[in-house]
Amino acid sequence: MLLKPVLAVITLAVGLVLYGLVPALLGPPPGDAGLRPFLPVSEIDYDAATQFGDLGLFAEAVDTIGGDPVNGGDFQVATLVGSPSVLLGMQNPSKVVYFASGISRDYRPEETAALEQFERSGGRIVLADDFGYGNTLAQKFGIFYFGTDLWDLEEGRYAGNITLPLVKFQFAGLNYTIELNGPTGITLIQNPEVTTDIVAHCSEKCYADIDRSGTVNIGDKKGNITMVIRARLQENLTIDGIAQWVPTEGEAYFIADASVFTNQMMKDIPAGLPEGEHGNREFAVALIQTLLPAGGVVVIDESRHLHAPGTQVVYSSFEASAVATSRAELAAMLVGGASLVSAIVVLRAKDRENWIHKFDLGAFHPRGELPETLAVQVTRLRDVARLKIQMTHSMSEEEFGAIPPDQLKTMIKDPMLIDLILNPARPWSPEELRPAAERIRTWGK
Repeated sequence: MLLKPVLAVITLAVGLVLYGLVPALLGPPPGDAGLRPFLPVSEIDYDAATQFGDLGLFAEAVDTIGGDPVNGGDFQVATLVGSPSVLLGMQNPSKVVYFASGISRDYRPEETAALEQFERSGGRIVLADDFGYGNTLAQKFGIFYFGTDLWDLEEGRYAGNITLPLVKFQFAGLNYTIELNGPTGITLIQNPEVTTDIVAHCSEKCYADIDRSGTVNIGDKKGNITMVIRARLQENLTIDGIAQWVPTEGEAYFIADASVFTNQMMKDIPAGLPEGEHGNREFAVALIQTLLPAGGVVVIDESRHLHAPGTQVVYSSFEASAVATSRAELAAMLVGGASLVSAIVVLRAKDRENWIHKFDLGAFHPRGELPETLAVQVTRLRDVARLKIQMTHSMSEEEFGAIPPDQLKTMIKDPMLIDLILNPARPWSPEELRPAAERIRTWGK
């Protein structure tokens, strides 16, 4: 008599385990970046597009800091796949660096509040972004990312071309020249609750393409644009009867490039680097040592990236649980309680045959196409590609629509984008969409 209930409980338990473990074993979506900080360095293929933006060398550099007898301390790398809300209320936040690179999703209000509280409690934050998704958090620190392309036209201040600026600065008593890859710029917002220090800026001949025209003109931001900045929140306290702003215990660094710590940028040494100056890898190590002088954990946030469609639902459920509870122990109680209730229902419920849902055609209401279906994604990509080409050539929508197909092909040049824009009837697979999105992002650079 108990065979079926026992089998049901076992099935439920196995399902929960698979639900939590299988997504962690699946590979990242094709063409995505920044999702594999633990790829063995010996297996890195620097010419592979899927590994170009990974963080294997960064993770290795952090792991080896603990071997330094001078600085001491134990340094570790961990990953976060649910939500940064789990950092709220953690023990010893001063020994944790929250590291977010290559952000492709906005932060929820609950997440920005959790990270703000994390910094006030002594936590450290490193945010590297160039598309502007990080602004939902950065604005809490009085910082705004332009989210547009930045070029440096000064001779000797770029590597290969003007989209690869070389930024020279001093940090922790040493000289650095780091190479950036398609960065943006940073500006400040008036906020008395924040104190900031500019760490690095580009040359006097650098430009941020504010109007997104694709060319340098009068509407752009020019000269010595901030690339790396340190920020600390402040509290208004009364000390000896005088109200004054006092910095909190934590600190945050904001960097205007999502790829500054990726494998390719950590591997390459800028050509002509002066003797005594240090590059990307040395800066990454110095930054972590400055934030964690006594050692600690660098938590790389993978929840800011998009995952393969088949696993995004699972990761989203982790995120929802983390945001809903904001504390790891409450999330564990929630999952455990739900499992216990489900087991009791299966064991004790009677007349389970009445659980069958009778589908009522009379209650059926058709709805429009779901926003995450393949057809909608293709349409969105096509619209984005058309808009970028249109804006680059400073055309109105009517002017762009009147261009003959042959002339449009000459303007676009990229075969994949030509196919996307001029052949709307062509079916696209999910595996083709990510390379198409990457082509749109890099088009015109």
